[in-house]
Amino acid sequence: MDSVEKTTNRSEQKSRKFLKSLIRKQPQELLLVIGTGVSAAVAPGIPALCSWRSCIEAVIEAAEQLEVLHPGDVAEFRRKVTKDRDLLVVAHDLIRKMSPRTGDTKPSFFQDCLMEVFDNLEQHIQSPLVLQSILSLMDRGTMVLTTNYDNLLEIFGQQQNKPMESLDLKDKTKVWAGGAGSLQVWGALWVGSRFHFIAVN
Repeated sequence: MDSVEKTTNRSEQKSRKFLKSLIRKQPQELLLVIGTGVSAAVAPGIPALCSWRSCIEAVIEAAEQLEVLHPGDVAEFRRKVTKDRDLLVVAHDLIRKMSPRTGDTKPSFFQDCLMEVFDNLEQHIQSPLVLQSILSLMDRGTMVLTTNYDNLLEIFGQQQNKPMESLDLKDKTKVWAGGAGSLQVWGALWVGSRFHFIAVN
């Protein structure tokens, strides 16, 4: 083992030791930021959780099945997701194409497609240990921030009799009255304006 590896190992050990001490002593002062890696580890059978590309492909497939995109648009987005390097731009364009063009408050077709993609997630939970650990930390006051589009944490909370409520952060009467819980940022990179707070009831 060379000196760089030794230094890296020592640094990782110190970080783990520090994190363990924080969890034991002051979990209420932690903000746990989780991403799709948690969901992919818990439900590895869902391709849309494996990568941005897989997620976008699954949304396009759902859009085709639900007939919310013209067949020409489906073909164009399939080509883009295969050839384009900047998947964020592809996702942004896809969301804009499927969003209502009116000023009403109806959910976009994109959200309908996401619901289709992540339907029946509870049937795919294979390794719940990570979610159990997260719920345990939340019980002790740790806040959770996630950018995930799936709701595996909420589903698992329901299964464990620890229901969570997802609130739109634009609804100030509900959000700012709530206490500790989980802050879920849905599509911070994609749509920028969709934020949800998940509170443990």
